[in-house]
Amino acid sequence: MPIRVMLVDDQELLRTGFRMVLQSQGDIEIAAEAGDGQQALDVLRTAEVDVILMDVRMPRLDGVQATRRICLDDRGTPIEGAPRVLILTTFDLDEYAFAALKAGASGFLLKDVPPTELVAAIRAVHGGDAVVAPTTTRRMIDRFAEVLPTPTAAPARPSSPRSPSASARSSCWSPRACPTARSPPAWCSPRPP
Repeated sequence: MPIRVMLVDDQELLRTGFRMVLQSQGDIEIAAEAGDGQQALDVLRTAEVDVILMDVRMPRLDGVQATRRICLDDRGTPIEGAPRVLILTTFDLDEYAFAALKAGASGFLLKDVPPTELVAAIRAVHGGDAVVAPTTTRRMIDRFAEVLPTPTAAPARPSSPRSPSASARSSCWSPRACPTARSPPAWCSPRPP
């Protein structure tokens, strides 16, 4: 079944360009279009859509507000089964990216994204992943790192599953704990008598 995409942008020329790129893909179909966020909400009452490509700045209802109404209920809880929203904008502004993601968007890309990356992003978002423009990702990581607590010591090195700690080796296997195993794993010696 193809991925059903809705194009939401107040510039018809851009919608036409996106449509041409996406219709050339065998697994993507254009299910609906809208010229602003309010029209998108109206169209969604009857259209079956999996992924929405949403502009940010539009008349009547902007893309962030429309995304919030599509993705979140009145309490701010994600709506199960709602279409996934991928924000596409010409404005590489943190405020737009953070607001869109907080509103429930699954991605944030700039309109200068190469067609192959746009198609890959639609597939990724449809599959449940998130996609963020690389420049925005870098800034998000920088901001996130600022609020992380400073570690007081180096993290403890975890034991490898193939080489558990000595205390685990001495008591990890018993026929009762694992009746299907004929003998303990090579790294695990049975308890001493």
